[in-house]
Amino acid sequence: QFNHLEDLLNYLISASNMEQAFLFDIQTKISIATDSSPTDMRMYELCCDMIDLLINMSEIYGRSNDNVVQTIEDDDDNESIINGIHESMNSYSNSSPSTSFMRNSCSSIIVTTDEPSSNVFDSMSSSVIKLTGGRVLYLKEINRHLALICILHEKALAKQAIIEYNVNQLKTSILELFHLTHQTSASSTAL
Repeated sequence: QFNHLEDLLNYLISASNMEQAFLFDIQTKISIATDSSPTDMRMYELCCDMIDLLINMSEIYGRSNDNVVQTIEDDDDNESIINGIHESMNSYSNSSPSTSFMRNSCSSIIVTTDEPSSNVFDSMSSSVIKLTGGRVLYLKEINRHLALICILHEKALAKQAIIEYNVNQLKTSILELFHLTHQTSASSTAL
């Protein structure tokens, strides 16, 4: 399973002109998968800090919404996710009453709940943080337990629609992989 995740992340970074991609467990802030490029520990720590930042922002600015908690199986509406993020990120309007939007000179953050850290992210969670030196951290939730954080150059954001499309394709593939693994383990325990 980890080899498949690494292959998927390698494909994402090559198709989207990214430097590196991590798949994080949100609660523990441990990377469960990364692409095959060497890991820069300073960037890894920044990714962990980004998760902490979103959790803290959610606790302050998030609104309670019982409908945002999802499981792997109920994350099928990718088209509305793409449109919702695109509208929120580019037109600065809230496409959903459950999202809070904060923008300042160095970052754009969308947070959606004020639930415990394992439930902070939902299908609308996304964040882009611009760093000094022309690098960008891009976060997208995969499910309520996993988040994808990518490191890329700021000029790569000119093709943000392609990046979002590729990330949503990766998200679908990861969810299918976990669903198949869950089905396989359930059928082997039944024998």
